[in-house]
Amino acid sequence: MTDPNTTRQDQAAGGNSRIVRVASVQMGSVTGDKEANLAQAARLIADAKADLAVLPELFATEFFAAEKDHKYFDYAEPADGGIVTRMAEVAKETATTIVVPFFEYAADGRFFNSTAIVGPNGGTIGVYRKTHIPFTKSFEKFYFASGSGFPVFDTPAGRVAVLICYDRWYPEAWRKVCEQGAEIVCVPIASWRFEGFSERPFWDALHRIRTRENLVFLAASNRTGKEPPYEYTGHSMIVSPAGEIVAEAEEEFVGAVVFDCDLDQVRRERAKWPLLRDRRPELY
Repeated sequence: MTDPNTTRQDQAAGGNSRIVRVASVQMGSVTGDKEANLAQAARLIADAKADLAVLPELFATEFFAAEKDHKYFDYAEPADGGIVTRMAEVAKETATTIVVPFFEYAADGRFFNSTAIVGPNGGTIGVYRKTHIPFTKSFEKFYFASGSGFPVFDTPAGRVAVLICYDRWYPEAWRKVCEQGAEIVCVPIASWRFEGFSERPFWDALHRIRTRENLVFLAASNRTGKEPPYEYTGHSMIVSPAGEIVAEAEEEFVGAVVFDCDLDQVRRERAKWPLLRDRRPELY
């Protein structure tokens, strides 16, 4: 039996490799058909044959925060609900650690925009709750409470942190996970073109700068396709600690962009470019 705590590259190299195959999954979601969306995600993850796969923000449903309607609270599930359970089965079937976004109904009665990390043994490693909740061209504050921390998770694919969509605009959030030893920052996203606004003009620059500032890998997974009033802009990507885009999808692509990330590059880049050593947090 394969040890779930080794990567595919570990197995090929006798267990000594620090290379992790990462997949940023890009997909559109069918409105009102969770089962179809889960089936699509399962298929794309299986095809990617990765050690770590990241799904887009709230991938299992339409991005319902485009509207303000109490009916969408019915989409919420506990962390052991249908979405996470199904993706945990996929994780075990494919020997993949999966970053699983979902609309969470918590035990204390609050609702969160959350992401579960499920390991290749089918167990849940942890849950991150979106901390920064926008209220600009969507109604996220109507649905979601704010999370209260920035955990980093020890996974078979390395030390993984999650920042959900709007979170990535806050450099303080990146620095928090960096201080805790994150090697890969996974970013589920729902970024769109709407009323003349799009993040595309600064999309590449933002992700490259954040990774270079913190000298970590980034795996960003965005939606694609149209869900009126939004048109999703795709361009899911993987960025290295050197700030280089090493894999990127086109806007309408459905599938996964995949790259073999050498986690030792994090240490090498931090030695060559000592941004973290030279910080002066006591003065900031």
